Amino acid sequence: MTINETWRTTKQELWTTQRNGHIFAGSGYEHGSRGVAFLIHHARARRIRAFTPVDERIAFLDIDIHSWKLRIITAYFPHTGYSDACVQRMYDTLSTIISEGRKAHLHIILAGDFNAQVGKRGDDDHCRTIGNFGMEPANSRGEWLTTWANSQHLILTNTYFDKPVERIATYVSPTKQLRQLDYVCTDSALWKQTRDAQSTTCPDLGSDHYAVQVRFDLATRKPNHNKRQTNRQRHPMPTWPPHDYNAFRKSIDIQLTNASTTNSLDERCTQLKTVINQALGSCSTTTTTNHTTRSPTQHDGPLQQLIQRR
Repeated sequence: MTINETWRTTKQELWTTQRNGHIFAGSGYEHGSRGVAFLIHHARARRIRAFTPVDERIAFLDIDIHSWKLRIITAYFPHTGYSDACVQRMYDTLSTIISEGRKAHLHIILAGDFNAQVGKRGDDDHCRTIGNFGMEPANSRGEWLTTWANSQHLILTNTYFDKPVERIATYVSPTKQLRQLDYVCTDSALWKQTRDAQSTTCPDLGSDHYAVQVRFDLATRKPNHNKRQTNRQRHPMPTWPPHDYNAFRKSIDIQLTNASTTNSLDERCTQLKTVINQALGSCSTTTTTNHTTRSPTQHDGPLQQLIQRR
């Protein structure tokens, strides 16, 4: 859970709740306003890699959940009473945090109070950053957020799901007007695992903002690149020359004895190449040698002589 406006004065705090053992990680402000934090369930406590409090408006958490390595960022943006320069500094800082996270092969979740109204995607708008169900109208800060998120390849999840207005709005003004100012953004890989997003009054913290609840399915995922690489190493491609020449010749003799005869020259050549590849595969080894690895179909000398002899 990410939290904005904690109003805590400690610049950096990390402690465990006495009752349940949950982790509170906060980044406060000495003047007793602003402040951001994370609340991490005790079951995930050991999966935390690092907590970095940047300032009273930004903090991020690196954590592993199932096979996903995540960088979760919480951000509390200045309201419209602040200058555009303050907002630009926020975006510059977030861009750096996201870039560094991606270099470390971390997937990105950015959540917070952006104090911006993005609206919804138009019929002629090809930008996939926002969906068709954001709350209108958009304002200039919302257009700024959309442009920046698109440059970072982020998707605003809670603009994509068709919900009642009370499940889209995240803020109630003093005049009881509903607005959507808070968003949870993900990268494209996490977006594929996103199942639902909506605002909710649970938990009710007595704030004029509603929480945004996003449901991910992180338990199911295709094998990662490292696992595929391991499988390739376990079953190496055939290489020339064969590691065991006697076993290679014996394998060819057996396969040619059992091979069906044909009068087609093309079929016989294809058959010979298949026999040679299979024989090489049965004689391959994972032990590193000084021979250059080459496909037998690319070796024009000894291979062609062998085919002619056969």
